[in-house]
Amino acid sequence: MQDSQYNQIALPERLTIAEAPACYERLVAALVAGQPVSVDASQVTRVDAAGLQLLLGFARQAQQLSLPLQWQAITPSLQEAVDIAGLHDEIVFNLNKQEEHDQNIDGR
Repeated sequence: MQDSQYNQIALPERLTIAEAPACYERLVAALVAGQPVSVDASQVTRVDAAGLQLLLGFARQAQQLSLPLQWQAITPSLQEAVDIAGLHDEIVFNLNKQEEHDQNIDGR
């Protein structure tokens, strides 16, 4: 269950250059709100360099603003894209404890 104080953002199925502008608008609005942000990545099936760049910039900006950032339901596609790009140290998927447990059980 999500904390109601978190501004919740759901990422689109495709996180590519075509979707980047609309997604950027939503992510920036979440930062401007000044509340902790929860990003639901459960629908992401495709990610390109523009999508990764968007997430990286968003994660860095949230950190600079000292806004807590929580990731929900990271898909294998998104995790693989982050790992292949070597960004696993930059985009840290800090899942809540239940999701972390579930992913360990699922072998993800």
